[in-house]
Amino acid sequence: MEIEDGISSGDAPNSISIESNKVPTKEPHHCRFGDCLNPKIGYGDFCREHKAIGKIIAGKIAREKADSVDHSMSMYEEALRIQKSPSGQVFVQEIMKIIILIAGIFLAVYILVIIPIQGFFEMFEDFFRYG
Repeated sequence: MEIEDGISSGDAPNSISIESNKVPTKEPHHCRFGDCLNPKIGYGDFCREHKAIGKIIAGKIAREKADSVDHSMSMYEEALRIQKSPSGQVFVQEIMKIIILIAGIFLAVYILVIIPIQGFFEMFEDFFRYG
């Protein structure tokens, strides 16, 4: 496809044409904001006016973010709320608690049930042996 004098030849519609020499360009020392032609300040990309507007907007966003914090809880409680995501260490601790609980139940059953039954049978064994 070849472009000649803003009119393309081929299957494209002839009603759309852009002349490349009429595209507005800004000088590199002008503000980047829209069509502002004020000079930039220092090494920034914006003029004094648009830089001030940017700072005001950034301040409003920071205030809104600070206002969204729940003031009823302390900083310690809020830090705990943020860190409540479960980790692998918590999982291991819970498994260890379950194992210790099961071992405790078996120990209690052995002490309270098995040992007395063994003693009872040993008493009868001595009785029948020595008569």
